[in-house]
Amino acid sequence: MVSVYSTWWVKPEEQEALKPELIALAKTVEAHEEGTLMYFVHYPRFDFPKPKKGKKAITSEPMVRPGTIVFVEKYESWDAFETHLNGPYFTKFVKDNFDKFVLGEDGNPFIQAVFLNQEAGFVRNDF
Repeated sequence: MVSVYSTWWVKPEEQEALKPELIALAKTVEAHEEGTLMYFVHYPRFDFPKPKKGKKAITSEPMVRPGTIVFVEKYESWDAFETHLNGPYFTKFVKDNFDKFVLGEDGNPFIQAVFLNQEAGFVRNDF
């Protein structure tokens, strides 16, 4: 199996406009890519609770900026990952939304991808 989390940066003013596209992408991937075992899209939270007396505040560290999107994914194999990455659904999503992304020096969306080996954990089906 292949696990990955990737961080993408979107122009902050485009973040809300991109939400329906991300929801549609996740549903399409679920319906058409059997080798994709887990596919979550996250936006960072900024609504941290007030610290309780004598306790440290809960925050993200380092603090993320608005416009950050994090994908958390699991694939049955490298082939399944490449099928997703180079397949029609993801490539269409990137092409259709290209103008919403912050671009890197190479002219492509600026991202960070980290590939992982799962050692332990679970996903509840009832959340």
